[in-house]
Amino acid sequence: LSGVAWDHINVFPTFENYVEQFAKFIELIEANGSLVYNQEDPVLQDLAKGVQHCELKPYQTPEFTPTETGTRLTFDGQTYDLKIFGAHNLQNLMGAMRLGEAIGINPTSFFNAVQTFTGAGKRLQKVAEKGTFTMFKDFAHSPSKLKATTKAVKEQFNNRNVIACMELH
Repeated sequence: LSGVAWDHINVFPTFENYVEQFAKFIELIEANGSLVYNQEDPVLQDLAKGVQHCELKPYQTPEFTPTETGTRLTFDGQTYDLKIFGAHNLQNLMGAMRLGEAIGINPTSFFNAVQTFTGAGKRLQKVAEKGTFTMFKDFAHSPSKLKATTKAVKEQFNNRNVIACMELH
């Protein structure tokens, strides 16, 4: 679980009702299964407190530095150059790494394999680049995701002007 930001308000009319769905999901995890969750999310922290039927595998944003081509990530004393950027993407990456651990993939193998990953389609996907102009498209479908994306671009390209266009649905 990467985070709880109230979404789909047409289906879940209150935030409490929305959070309840996450609690129900956690209850469905088989005994001796694993709950991989972002420990930086206070709602997920709270939901994980009472969990005893499965192994907790929390993760958080790793230590990182933006680079010309993406991100330099440090984990367990090792450094990896990645082609993705943004704290939100690195949080997702750490969640995937914890999932990999749960099925027997060691972190070193995981990070070596993802060094060539350029990101999911339509998620900070580079569309064009010329000189100091870079254009991305991103399907940020909620306010929290839009904030995460724009923050990532501002941090990655801190010496450039950022222009964002959003299509409301």
